[in-house]
Order: sequence, then C-alpha cells, then structure tokens
Amino acid sequence: MPISTTTKAMEQNGILQSYRWAIGYVCAGLSSFFLCLITSVVILPAGLWVNRGFSFYGDMASTVLPYRLAFLLCGTCLLLSAQSLPAPMPFRVMRVALRVMFPLLVGVMITTVPNSPALDQVHRGIGVTLFLVQFSLGGWLSLVVHRDRCNLAFFLLLLFGGVLSLLGLLNVLPYLIEGQAVFLLAFGLVVVYTMARLRIGVTRTSYDS
Repeated sequence: MPISTTTKAMEQNGILQSYRWAIGYVCAGLSSFFLCLITSVVILPAGLWVNRGFSFYGDMASTVLPYRLAFLLCGTCLLLSAQSLPAPMPFRVMRVALRVMFPLLVGVMITTVPNSPALDQVHRGIGVTLFLVQFSLGGWLSLVVHRDRCNLAFFLLLLFGGVLSLLGLLNVLPYLIEGQAVFLLAFGLVVVYTMARLRIGVTRTSYDS
C-alpha cells in the first residue's frame, strides 16, 4: 500500500475516532447531569413541588454537591465534545455553541446563591442565555441540518419543554423543573441523534475543507 494511501487511512481513522469521542462526550455530559439531578431529588424530593427548578438544589446544603457536579461535569464534557468535532460546517457551528455552553453552565452554577436578589437576576439572565443557545442549536440541527421524522419529534419535545419551563418561570404552572428536564433531554436527543446521522459524511467533509 502506498505511503500516501496509508497516511490518508490513518488520518481517516483518526477523524472517525475523534468524532466517536465527540458523541460519547455529549452522552456522558448529559448522563452525568441527570444522574446528579436524580441524586438530588432522591435526597430532597421537596424540590419537585416548590417550582424553583434545578436551582432549588443549589441552595440546599444537602444537595449542593451533586448540583454543582451536574453543571461542572456536563459543561466539561460538552467542551471536550466541541474540541473533538471536525472543523468544517455544520460541525463548526456545533463547536462554537458547545464551547459557549461551558461558561454559561458554570455561570449558572456559581450564581446559585441563596438570599441574594442581585445574583438571582444574574443567574436568571445566564440561564435564559443558555436556554436560547440550546434552543437555537437544537432547532437548527433538527429543522435545517438533518430534518427527518425523529428530529422533528425531538424538536417538538424540545419546544414543549421550553414552553413548560417558561410557564413555570412565570409561575403560571408549577412545573419548572419538569420543563427543564424535558427540555434538556430533548436537546440531548437532537444533538446526539444528529451527530450520529452525520457521521457517514464526516470523513468526506473533512477532506473537502
């Protein structure tokens, strides 16, 4: 086998392996988030009924550790995923969005401070920004990049979770944490499913750039 062909095959395998890691990091990040959230709920089930969302667990001494781990682990995994993605479109947009989510997730975590109205406003602002980034990326992936029945269903679930979260935030319905959980689950499904479907074209796209 010519050296050039061998080198290209090695590069191709490296790209595919890196892409597999990118998908794996997203799965690991979201799984760790939900695992920490479930742990918090088991420790303190009252958080399901106070309509304060995930942030309730960041205010409680008994659940502050899993709460912080949820955001830190998820943010770190999304950052690692971004670094493992190929450079060309549409992966370039995904890389930027996933990287932006890391400081936003950390920002939400560190601004969860009890009895601080000023920080609460900052916390809400960062949370809304994170929501918009995730909704924009999820919508773009499911409606533009790879639109099929599965992604459309995931987008509808994403939209439902977003609306439920908004109604909870406005105290119209007492289901903020449920809305946040559905939204994040739908976001993860859209990202992982789209990345898996785009995997077929990763090698070709990488050499076209």
